[in-house]
Amino acid sequence: MKICMIIPPKHNDEYVRRESKDASYSQQPFMPYTQPLHYALIKRDLDNVDISIIDAQLDNLTNEDVLKKLDEINPDIVITYLAWHCIENDRVVAETKYPTISMIVQQRVDQLEACEIYKLKSKYILYKEFELPLIEALKEFQASGKVEKTGGVIINENGNYRLTAYPGIYHLKDLPLPDFEAFRFSEYIKLREEISPTLRAKTAHLSTMKNCPFSCSFCGSSNDGSKTEYQTPAQVIEQLKYLNENYGISLFIFSCNIFTTNKKRAKAIAQGIIDANLKIKYSINDRVGNWDEEFAKLMARSGCYEVRCGVEAIDPIVQKVLSKPWDRDKLEEQFKIIHDAGIRVSTCFTTGVPGETRKSLDMNAKFISDVDADGFTTSPLFIMPSSPLYNKLKAENKLLTFEWHKYHELKELIYINDTYNNMEEILLAELYMKRKVYKYNMMRFDRGLKYIFKNLMKYIATFDVLKKITVFLLPKKMAASIKNILYFKQR
Repeated sequence: MKICMIIPPKHNDEYVRRESKDASYSQQPFMPYTQPLHYALIKRDLDNVDISIIDAQLDNLTNEDVLKKLDEINPDIVITYLAWHCIENDRVVAETKYPTISMIVQQRVDQLEACEIYKLKSKYILYKEFELPLIEALKEFQASGKVEKTGGVIINENGNYRLTAYPGIYHLKDLPLPDFEAFRFSEYIKLREEISPTLRAKTAHLSTMKNCPFSCSFCGSSNDGSKTEYQTPAQVIEQLKYLNENYGISLFIFSCNIFTTNKKRAKAIAQGIIDANLKIKYSINDRVGNWDEEFAKLMARSGCYEVRCGVEAIDPIVQKVLSKPWDRDKLEEQFKIIHDAGIRVSTCFTTGVPGETRKSLDMNAKFISDVDADGFTTSPLFIMPSSPLYNKLKAENKLLTFEWHKYHELKELIYINDTYNNMEEILLAELYMKRKVYKYNMMRFDRGLKYIFKNLMKYIATFDVLKKITVFLLPKKMAASIKNILYFKQR
């Protein structure tokens, strides 16, 4: 059986990170992870298959180029990956004359709803789970030339969509090492090196868990009753070692929702890195709460240079809307433990939340300054499809559009917001909070003149005219080098 796997083209000349729950575009290509995993899984579990790969992003192909290559290959079946925030762009290579299994990533979105919204023409669309339904569907197609019984498959019957049955799953511990070589990781690195300094070019994103134990209202990975699963420490170390030894990758970003929820596993991974003598650095997402001095020192010794924590909000009223309660004092204590071990702390905050006030924004800014966050990001409330808040707004008829790509663009309100009338007001609130952080930091004379000067520069950069002048005057390579040094420097 001839199989063709497709990674769709760039969108508006930007690379699309299709596997990320947050959905993102970039001037820099993201090395694929899900596709190499599926390639290895097919090779392991199916006999008599010939797999071709069309990576339109890596080879800078247009949709027309992809379709031409597809005809040259003339496959029996196609596998393609659509980003939930980029369906209109990606669908072209999923709606061809060839039988196609489409995956709308990330996994927790309601693919059945996506089919109805976008009237997708793919013959088969996987639902909720990918690995086991993909393998079972391919086996059924290989045997009979069609897919009818495999669980977890939406079958397109002339524009009517039928879900066969709820999907079964492969446990993460039973999955193989992704076949990175098949997806030309060396060429990805070369392409990234043309854009970024070497250290940042040789970066790999690893996803080593599935689902999340928490239920944040806005998140597409919010717990829906599904069990949280993890790769074993041995699997994680095997991937780190393979990528480090074969591609010289020394910087890793764990894109797992929460790294230390299973503290025993996290400690085993850190100790495994040390025991394997891997000279790497890595960054993690975490909902801090399990950190103590001994654990923090272990993480630092293993190469953890950054903990990214989605605090989102300090005001209890806003926390309630986001279903993300925090104890401010506990957070400060945890961040201090992490800082004392020499690990950076980066925080993420959400603005534009219904019920938010200037006081809420001040509380956020004051917290960021008080904990001396090494970095912080802010973003207007980004409601992901199938999240609890999305479903709530949908039930209350408060969603203004079902075009998912607009959720990512953040150009207009996509739901009725009782606090803000338009996106411009939210962006102004976000800017107010950023400037407030820098103002608080400029008053921290105990942190030295260099610290105050750096925050003064950041404050000035929030004014577009001054920022454009600075960017124009500073050579690109110099700017990238400075950013690289600052970003990866441990405390």
